[in-house]
Amino acid sequence: DLIRICDNKYRDLCSQGGAVPEVLRLRQEVYETCRRSYPGQFFLLEGGTGSGKTLAGLRFAAGGPLIYVIPYLAIIDQTAKLLHDMGLDFVAHTSVHKSELANDEGKTPSQVLRRRELEAQSRWNHPLIVTTTERLSRVLVGGSCADIRRFRTLANQNLTIVFDEVHTIPAPKLRFYLKLLARLPCRILFMSATAAFARKVLQEENIPFTELLGENGLPFPLLERRRYAFAKGVPDESRCLQVLSIYNTVGQAV
Repeated sequence: DLIRICDNKYRDLCSQGGAVPEVLRLRQEVYETCRRSYPGQFFLLEGGTGSGKTLAGLRFAAGGPLIYVIPYLAIIDQTAKLLHDMGLDFVAHTSVHKSELANDEGKTPSQVLRRRELEAQSRWNHPLIVTTTERLSRVLVGGSCADIRRFRTLANQNLTIVFDEVHTIPAPKLRFYLKLLARLPCRILFMSATAAFARKVLQEENIPFTELLGENGLPFPLLERRRYAFAKGVPDESRCLQVLSIYNTVGQAV
Protein backbone atom coordinates (compact mmCIF):
# COMPACT_ATOMS: atom_id res chain seq x y z
CA ASP A 1 0.00 0.00 0.00
CA LEU A 2 1.88 3.05 -1.31
CA ILE A 3 -0.19 5.54 0.71
CA ARG A 4 0.50 3.78 4.01
CA ILE A 5 4.22 3.32 3.29
CA CYS A 6 4.71 6.96 2.25
CA ASP A 7 2.80 8.33 5.24
CA ASN A 8 4.76 6.09 7.64
CA LYS A 9 8.05 7.20 6.10
CA TYR A 10 6.94 10.82 6.36
CA ARG A 11 6.09 10.44 10.05
CA ASP A 12 9.46 8.79 10.68
CA LEU A 13 11.28 11.68 9.02
CA CYS A 14 9.30 14.25 11.01
CA SER A 15 10.09 12.49 14.29
CA GLN A 16 13.84 12.33 13.69
CA GLY A 17 15.94 14.99 15.31
CA GLY A 18 18.71 17.01 13.73
CA ALA A 19 16.78 18.81 11.02
CA VAL A 20 16.69 22.61 11.06
CA PRO A 21 13.13 23.67 12.08
CA GLU A 22 12.72 25.86 8.98
CA VAL A 23 13.78 22.99 6.71
CA LEU A 24 11.45 20.57 8.50
CA ARG A 25 8.52 22.95 8.03
CA LEU A 26 9.39 23.28 4.34
CA ARG A 27 9.42 19.47 3.89
CA GLN A 28 6.08 19.24 5.69
CA GLU A 29 4.55 21.81 3.36
CA VAL A 30 5.85 19.96 0.28
CA TYR A 31 4.46 16.63 1.50
CA GLU A 32 1.12 17.94 2.70
CA THR A 33 0.65 19.73 -0.63
CA CYS A 34 1.15 16.44 -2.50
CA ARG A 35 -1.37 14.60 -0.30
CA ARG A 36 -4.22 16.64 -1.71
CA SER A 37 -6.25 15.82 -4.82
CA TYR A 38 -6.06 18.10 -7.85
CA PRO A 39 -8.02 18.20 -11.11
CA GLY A 40 -6.16 18.11 -14.40
CA GLN A 41 -3.62 15.94 -16.17
CA PHE A 42 -0.23 17.67 -16.02
CA PHE A 43 1.49 18.75 -12.80
CA LEU A 44 4.82 20.32 -11.92
CA LEU A 45 6.67 19.86 -8.62
CA GLU A 46 9.77 21.98 -8.09
CA GLY A 47 11.82 21.18 -5.02
CA GLY A 48 15.48 21.55 -4.20
CA THR A 49 17.65 18.70 -3.01
CA GLY A 50 16.64 17.83 0.54
CA SER A 51 13.06 19.13 0.22
CA GLY A 52 11.54 15.64 0.31
CA LYS A 53 10.47 15.94 -3.33
CA THR A 54 10.80 12.22 -4.15
CA LEU A 55 8.69 11.05 -1.20
CA ALA A 56 6.11 13.75 -1.88
CA GLY A 57 5.95 12.81 -5.55
CA LEU A 58 5.36 9.16 -4.67
CA ARG A 59 2.58 10.20 -2.29
CA PHE A 60 1.00 12.33 -5.00
CA ALA A 61 0.87 9.28 -7.28
CA ALA A 62 -0.48 6.91 -4.62
CA GLY A 63 -3.89 5.41 -5.12
CA GLY A 64 -3.29 3.77 -8.49
CA PRO A 65 -0.59 2.25 -10.70
CA LEU A 66 2.60 4.26 -10.98
CA ILE A 67 5.34 4.40 -13.60
CA TYR A 68 8.42 6.16 -12.21
CA VAL A 69 10.59 7.47 -15.06
CA ILE A 70 14.25 8.34 -14.52
CA PRO A 71 16.57 9.96 -17.08
CA TYR A 72 19.48 7.51 -17.04
CA LEU A 73 19.89 3.76 -16.75
CA ALA A 74 23.00 4.50 -14.67
CA ILE A 75 20.92 5.72 -11.70
CA ILE A 76 18.30 2.97 -11.77
CA ASP A 77 20.16 1.12 -8.99
CA GLN A 78 20.18 4.30 -6.88
CA THR A 79 16.45 4.73 -7.38
CA ALA A 80 15.83 1.05 -6.70
CA LYS A 81 17.74 1.29 -3.41
CA LEU A 82 15.67 4.30 -2.34
CA LEU A 83 12.41 2.47 -3.05
CA HIS A 84 13.69 -0.73 -1.45
CA ASP A 85 14.69 1.14 1.72
CA MET A 86 11.13 2.47 1.90
CA GLY A 87 9.83 -1.10 1.79
CA LEU A 88 8.13 -0.68 -1.58
CA ASP A 89 7.43 -3.60 -3.90
CA PHE A 90 8.41 -2.55 -7.43
CA VAL A 91 9.74 -3.84 -10.75
CA ALA A 92 12.69 -2.15 -12.45
CA HIS A 93 12.25 -2.52 -16.20
CA THR A 94 15.17 -4.02 -18.10
CA SER A 95 15.29 -5.96 -21.35
CA VAL A 96 13.20 -9.14 -21.29
CA HIS A 97 13.75 -12.14 -23.53
CA LYS A 98 10.78 -14.24 -24.62
CA SER A 99 12.55 -17.46 -23.65
CA GLU A 100 12.56 -16.31 -20.03
CA LEU A 101 8.75 -16.14 -19.94
CA ALA A 102 8.13 -19.89 -20.13
CA ASN A 103 5.60 -21.54 -17.78
CA ASP A 104 6.33 -22.45 -14.15
CA GLU A 105 6.47 -26.22 -14.63
CA GLY A 106 9.55 -27.76 -13.04
CA LYS A 107 10.83 -24.43 -11.67
CA THR A 108 11.91 -23.62 -8.12
CA PRO A 109 10.01 -20.97 -6.12
CA SER A 110 12.78 -18.42 -6.79
CA GLN A 111 12.62 -19.18 -10.53
CA VAL A 112 8.84 -18.76 -10.49
CA LEU A 113 9.21 -15.40 -8.73
CA ARG A 114 11.79 -14.33 -11.29
CA ARG A 115 9.52 -15.37 -14.16
CA ARG A 116 6.63 -13.35 -12.74
CA GLU A 117 8.92 -10.35 -12.33
CA LEU A 118 9.98 -10.66 -15.96
CA GLU A 119 6.35 -10.91 -17.01
CA ALA A 120 5.60 -7.70 -15.12
CA GLN A 121 8.49 -6.05 -16.96
CA SER A 122 7.13 -7.34 -20.25
CA ARG A 123 3.56 -6.15 -19.67
CA TRP A 124 3.98 -3.30 -17.16
CA ASN A 125 1.15 -4.84 -15.14
CA HIS A 126 2.81 -4.23 -11.76
CA PRO A 127 1.56 -1.40 -9.45
CA LEU A 128 5.00 0.27 -9.45
CA ILE A 129 7.28 0.21 -12.48
CA VAL A 130 10.66 1.97 -12.60
CA THR A 131 11.90 2.69 -16.11
CA THR A 132 13.93 5.18 -18.16
CA THR A 133 12.95 7.94 -20.58
CA GLU A 134 14.49 5.95 -23.43
CA ARG A 135 12.41 2.86 -22.64
CA LEU A 136 9.25 4.97 -22.35
CA SER A 137 9.96 6.49 -25.77
CA ARG A 138 10.10 3.01 -27.28
CA VAL A 139 6.79 2.09 -25.67
CA LEU A 140 5.13 5.23 -27.04
CA VAL A 141 6.24 4.72 -30.65
CA GLY A 142 7.54 1.15 -30.83
CA GLY A 143 5.82 -1.49 -32.88
CA SER A 144 6.89 -4.67 -31.10
CA CYS A 145 4.31 -6.88 -29.39
CA ALA A 146 5.95 -6.16 -26.00
CA ASP A 147 5.77 -2.39 -26.54
CA ILE A 148 2.09 -2.65 -27.52
CA ARG A 149 1.34 -4.63 -24.35
CA ARG A 150 3.06 -1.96 -22.26
CA PHE A 151 1.30 0.84 -24.12
CA ARG A 152 -2.06 -0.59 -23.04
CA THR A 153 -1.02 0.13 -19.45
CA LEU A 154 -0.65 3.83 -20.30
CA ALA A 155 -4.34 3.96 -21.19
CA ASN A 156 -5.32 3.39 -17.55
CA GLN A 157 -7.06 6.51 -16.23
CA ASN A 158 -5.89 5.68 -12.68
CA LEU A 159 -2.23 5.57 -13.76
CA THR A 160 0.26 8.28 -12.80
CA ILE A 161 3.56 8.73 -14.66
CA VAL A 162 6.23 10.54 -12.63
CA PHE A 163 9.17 12.05 -14.50
CA ASP A 164 12.05 12.60 -12.08
CA GLU A 165 14.80 15.11 -12.96
CA VAL A 166 12.71 16.39 -15.88
CA HIS A 167 15.25 19.17 -16.55
CA THR A 168 17.61 16.52 -18.00
CA ILE A 169 15.19 15.74 -20.86
CA PRO A 170 16.05 17.67 -24.06
CA ALA A 171 13.36 20.09 -25.19
CA PRO A 172 12.46 18.20 -28.42
CA LYS A 173 11.97 14.96 -26.50
CA LEU A 174 9.91 16.69 -23.79
CA ARG A 175 7.65 18.19 -26.48
CA PHE A 176 7.34 14.72 -27.99
CA TYR A 177 6.19 13.35 -24.62
CA LEU A 178 3.70 16.17 -24.13
CA LYS A 179 2.03 15.72 -27.52
CA LEU A 180 1.62 11.97 -27.09
CA LEU A 181 0.77 11.81 -23.40
CA ALA A 182 -1.83 14.57 -23.73
CA ARG A 183 -3.90 12.06 -25.74
CA LEU A 184 -3.93 9.55 -22.87
CA PRO A 185 -6.12 9.59 -19.73
CA CYS A 186 -3.25 9.11 -17.23
CA ARG A 187 -1.87 11.84 -14.95
CA ILE A 188 1.65 13.21 -15.49
CA LEU A 189 3.88 14.66 -12.76
CA PHE A 190 7.13 16.41 -13.68
CA MET A 191 9.63 16.79 -10.82
CA SER A 192 12.82 18.84 -10.78
CA ALA A 193 15.03 20.93 -8.54
CA THR A 194 15.13 23.50 -11.36
CA ALA A 195 11.79 23.48 -13.16
CA ALA A 196 12.12 26.68 -15.19
CA PHE A 197 12.92 24.73 -18.36
CA ALA A 198 9.93 22.36 -18.05
CA ARG A 199 7.65 25.27 -17.17
CA LYS A 200 8.75 27.14 -20.30
CA VAL A 201 8.14 24.14 -22.58
CA LEU A 202 4.70 23.50 -21.08
CA GLN A 203 3.74 27.13 -21.62
CA GLU A 204 5.08 27.18 -25.19
CA GLU A 205 3.07 24.06 -26.04
CA ASN A 206 -0.08 25.58 -24.46
CA ILE A 207 -0.42 22.61 -22.12
CA PRO A 208 -2.57 23.41 -19.05
CA PHE A 209 -0.69 22.37 -15.91
CA THR A 210 -0.82 22.82 -12.16
CA GLU A 211 2.17 23.96 -10.12
CA LEU A 212 1.78 22.03 -6.89
CA LEU A 213 3.76 24.57 -4.89
CA GLY A 214 2.48 27.66 -6.68
CA GLU A 215 4.30 29.91 -9.11
CA ASN A 216 6.55 31.35 -6.42
CA GLY A 217 7.47 27.96 -4.97
CA LEU A 218 9.05 27.76 -1.54
CA PRO A 219 12.17 29.35 0.03
CA PHE A 220 14.50 26.60 -1.22
CA PRO A 221 17.66 28.65 -0.48
CA LEU A 222 17.19 27.20 3.03
CA LEU A 223 18.39 23.91 1.54
CA GLU A 224 21.54 25.27 -0.11
CA ARG A 225 24.66 23.34 0.80
CA ARG A 226 27.10 25.73 -0.83
CA ARG A 227 27.76 29.45 -1.10
CA TYR A 228 28.85 31.47 -4.13
CA ALA A 229 30.91 34.63 -3.89
CA PHE A 230 33.19 36.82 -6.00
CA ALA A 231 36.45 36.60 -4.11
CA LYS A 232 38.89 39.47 -3.82
CA GLY A 233 42.23 37.81 -3.59
CA VAL A 234 42.79 34.30 -2.31
CA PRO A 235 39.79 32.87 -0.38
CA ASP A 236 40.26 31.81 3.23
CA GLU A 237 40.06 28.04 2.86
CA SER A 238 40.41 27.50 6.61
CA ARG A 239 36.81 28.67 7.08
CA CYS A 240 35.32 26.05 4.73
CA LEU A 241 35.43 22.28 4.43
CA GLN A 242 35.91 22.55 0.67
CA VAL A 243 36.55 25.44 -1.70
CA LEU A 244 36.34 25.55 -5.51
CA SER A 245 38.07 28.64 -6.92
CA ILE A 246 37.42 29.61 -10.56
CA TYR A 247 39.71 32.05 -12.40
CA ASN A 248 39.54 33.58 -15.86
CA THR A 249 43.17 32.91 -16.76
CA VAL A 250 45.97 30.60 -15.72
CA GLY A 251 47.98 33.67 -14.73
CA GLN A 252 45.39 34.72 -12.19
CA ALA A 253 45.24 31.22 -10.77
CA VAL A 254 49.01 31.10 -10.30
